[in-house]
Amino acid sequence: MCSLNGGNFIDILEDRRKTSDIGWALKTWNVPPCRHSLKRTPPEIKKHVLSSEKIKSLIKQLSEEKGCTEEEIEEQARDIIDEMSHNFSFRVIRFFGYVLSKFMKSVYGRIFVNKKGMEKIASISNQYPVLFLPTHRSYADFLLVSYVCFYFNLPVPVIAAGLDFLGLKYLSFLLRGAGAFFIRRSFVGDRLYKELFSEYVQTHIEGCEFPIEFFIEGTRSRSAKSLVPKLVILDMYFSSRVSDIIVVPISISYDRTLEEMLYAYELLGVPKPKESTKGLIKARKVMSDFHGDVYVRFGEQISLREYFRNYDRSVHNLHPRDLSVTLKKEQLLCRDLANYVIRMHQCNLLISPFPIISLVISQPSVVRAGGVHIDVLVDYVYWLEELIRRTGATICASGETLTESLIQVVQCHSNIVQLDENLHVFFKDALIQSSTSHIPRLHDNTVKYAIPAMLGYHYGNQAIQLLTHVSMISLAMTCNGSDISVQDTIFHRYKNLRRLLQREFVFERKQRKRILCMLFVH
Repeated sequence: MCSLNGGNFIDILEDRRKTSDIGWALKTWNVPPCRHSLKRTPPEIKKHVLSSEKIKSLIKQLSEEKGCTEEEIEEQARDIIDEMSHNFSFRVIRFFGYVLSKFMKSVYGRIFVNKKGMEKIASISNQYPVLFLPTHRSYADFLLVSYVCFYFNLPVPVIAAGLDFLGLKYLSFLLRGAGAFFIRRSFVGDRLYKELFSEYVQTHIEGCEFPIEFFIEGTRSRSAKSLVPKLVILDMYFSSRVSDIIVVPISISYDRTLEEMLYAYELLGVPKPKESTKGLIKARKVMSDFHGDVYVRFGEQISLREYFRNYDRSVHNLHPRDLSVTLKKEQLLCRDLANYVIRMHQCNLLISPFPIISLVISQPSVVRAGGVHIDVLVDYVYWLEELIRRTGATICASGETLTESLIQVVQCHSNIVQLDENLHVFFKDALIQSSTSHIPRLHDNTVKYAIPAMLGYHYGNQAIQLLTHVSMISLAMTCNGSDISVQDTIFHRYKNLRRLLQREFVFERKQRKRILCMLFVH
C-alpha cells in the first residue's frame, strides 16, 4: 500500500489553498520555446495549412471530380479549418488557471502529480515535438493536463477535442482560446476533411509551437476499462519532416468520477445528453459534493525514432509530397505502439482501494448477505493489492491503517455505499426519483437495483483490467485440474484466452513470455 504524502508526488492544490488564486494565475510565465519552433500565430498556422501543396492539389482534384470550381472547394476548406482550429491565447489560459483552481479546490481534496515526470518533460520540451496521450475517464481530464503544465511552468498543449463541444456556445469560444481544436468522430467518406485534419496536425508537429494533447481512446470510457486506441495521429510520424516525436503516456485516475451517475444510466441504455451550456449549468451541483483525490502520473517518454528504429521511413521519399500514404506495415507498427501506450497507462495507474471494494461487494452472494465486514475487505485488499502491484500499478491509501483508509474511501462514496453500525459495507439502493430527469424513464426496480450494479461495474473495472493477465495465466495453469504445466503450454492457453477476450480488453499484439513471467516473480 502506498501513501503519496511527500516523496515523488506533489499535491498541486496545497499551495492553492494558501495563496491567492488570481495572483497565481497572473504569475510570470516565461517558458523558452522549442528550438525548432516557427513561432507562428494560430491564424498563420491556418493560412499555412490552406496554402500547402497537399491541400492545393486535393482541391484541384476534387473540383475536377465534382465538376465545380476550385473556389467552391476552397470555400469548403476554409469553413472546415475555421470550425476545426484553435485560437490559443495565454489570457484565456490565465483565466482557466483561476477558474479551475476554484473548481478543483471545491470538488477535490488533493491532486497528486509525479515531480520526476514533469522534470523529464521540462528537459525535452524545448528540443522535440511533444505528444501527450492521457487516459480519458472524465470531462475533468480535458483541461487537467494544461492546468498541470501551467503549474509547473511548462509549455501548455493544444488539445484535440470532439466536435460535440461546439454545443457549449460561449464555453467553446473559451476552449478554443485554451488551445482546443475540434474534430469529427469519423472522417469516413470525406477526403477533404481527412486531409485538412492531417495537414493541420502535421503543421503543428513540424512547427513545434505547442505540444499536442490527444485522447488516444477517442472518447471517455464509461466502463472505466481501457478502450481500443485510435491511430489517427500516431501514423503521421512516418510522413512528417521532423527527426523525432516524443510521446508521453499520462495516467489520470479519480477516487470518485464526476459523471458516475450519468455513466450508470448510459450503461443501461439511456442516451447520452447532448453537450450544452444549459446542461453544464445544471451540472454545477456536483461542486457541492466531495470527490476525493486525483492522481496524475506522467509516464516514461517514448521516442518514436527509437521505437521505430528498425523501420526505414525514407520509403516516403518515393511518394509525392502532396500524397498521403500510410503503408500496411506502418499501420501495424502504429497499432503496436498504441497498444503499448495503453499498457503504460495501466502500469502507471494509481487508484484508491475502492475498485477492489466494489468488486467484492458487487458479488451476488455478498448482495444477498447484506454486505461484507470491513475486516474481510481488508483481507481482500491486502491480497489483490499484491497482484496489482506486480503489474506496475499502485493502490493508494491515506489512512494510518488500512482499515482507517477503507473507512475514508467508503465515506467518499457515501452517496452509493454504506457502512452500517456492524461495520458491514454494501451498495445503497438508488433513489427512485433520480430517474425522472432521464428520457426514456427507467422502471423503478431498474433504478433501484441496476444503477448500483452499474456503479460497481464502473469502479470495479479499474481493478479488473489490472488483474486480467494474472487471472488468465492462473486459469491457464490449472484449467485441466493438474499442477503447474510447462511454460509453453501455459502460454498457448493464455493466448487462446486472450483471443476470446480481445473485445473486452486491450492486448499487445506481441506479448512476450518474459513480461508474463514477471507477474509471478517473488
